[in-house]
Amino acid sequence: MLPFATLTEQSELYHEVEIAQVIAETADAKTFVLRPVGWELKYKPGQFLTFVIPTLQGHVRRSYSFSSVPPEAPAVTVKRMANGVLSRPLLESGAAGDRLTVAGRSSGFFTLPDNLQDYEQIVFIAGGSGITPVFSLIKALAALPRAPSVLLAYSNKSPNRTIFREPLEALEKEGKLEIEWYFSERQDLLRARLSKTTIGTLLERRLKVRITKTLAYLCGPFDFMRTAAIVLQSMGMPSDNIRREVFTPDVIKVNDLPPDTDAHHVTLLIGGRRHEFRVQYPDTILTAAKRRGIELPYSCESGRCGSCIAQCVEGKIWIRYNEVLTDKEVEAGRILVCQSFPVAGDAVIEYN
Repeated sequence: MLPFATLTEQSELYHEVEIAQVIAETADAKTFVLRPVGWELKYKPGQFLTFVIPTLQGHVRRSYSFSSVPPEAPAVTVKRMANGVLSRPLLESGAAGDRLTVAGRSSGFFTLPDNLQDYEQIVFIAGGSGITPVFSLIKALAALPRAPSVLLAYSNKSPNRTIFREPLEALEKEGKLEIEWYFSERQDLLRARLSKTTIGTLLERRLKVRITKTLAYLCGPFDFMRTAAIVLQSMGMPSDNIRREVFTPDVIKVNDLPPDTDAHHVTLLIGGRRHEFRVQYPDTILTAAKRRGIELPYSCESGRCGSCIAQCVEGKIWIRYNEVLTDKEVEAGRILVCQSFPVAGDAVIEYN
C-alpha cells in the first residue's frame, strides 16, 4: 500500500482514482491502469492527469501523461525520479486497490489537431520518459484508416531502459511508423544522442514532405526540446507546427515586468461559481486566487504544463512566461493563469 492517504478535504476540483493494474515496463518505469471512483474520466491521447499528494510540507502536485488511448482504460506511465515525492512510493509499493487524488480532470494540449488532414508527416522527438504521451499519440495515429506518415526519433541510455521499445518495434514492423533509435552508450556519436547536429541530419534524411506540411511533437528534458525546436525553426518550420510537453516544477526566473503593475479587479468564473478579487504585481492571478482560498486547476506554476489554461473574455492579460500556448491561441484570449497579470484595467477570466 502507498505510504500516504488521499486528500480528506474534497471539492469539485478533486477526484479519486483507484489503481486497477500495475505493469512493469523497465527496471525504473511502470504503467498504472486507473479506475475513476465515482466520476467519469474522459481523456484524449497526449493529455495528462495531475495528482495531488499530501505531505508534511503541504500538498504537492505532479502531472503524468496517459500512455493509453481511448477506448482503453486510462493508464499513466511513471519513471522513477531520485527522491520523487510520488514516483518513488508509486514504483516501490503502488499496488492494485490503492487510491490517489487527482486535481481537475484530464488536461493538456499535446494532442492531435482537428485539421490533421492538413499535414502530410508527423515527427515525434522524445527523450527518456518523454515517450509516454508520444506513445499515446502514435497508437492513436496507428488506429486511423488514413494518417500522415510518422517518424519517431527516440533517445535513451540503452535498449533495456527504453520504455515501450517492444510495442513500438511491433508498430514499425506493421508499417505504422519509422523509428530512429539513439542510445547514449553507443560509441558512434551520430547514433548516441539527439543533438543539434544529429537532429538536423535526421530531418535532412527523413523528411518526406515540405517542412510547412510537417507537424512536430517534442517531449523530454527542457534543454533537449529547446534544441529540437531551434533546429526545426531554423529549417523553416512555423512555430505553430511545434508542440511541446513540459512538467518540470522548476520556476523559470523572468525579470520582465508587466507593462502595468497597478492593482486591477478580476472576475473569475469556474464551475458555475463567480469569484471577484484584486490582483497586483508581483502576485499572478493564480497566486492572488490561492491567497483567498479559491481552488483552481494548476500544476507546475511555471508556464510549462498547461494545467491552468483559461480564457480571458474581457479585459487585457499580460503573460510573463509561456511554453504551452501558440501565438494564435494567445491572440484568441487563451492564458496561463499561473503566469498572467491583468493590465490596463479590469478583466474577466473563464474556465471552460
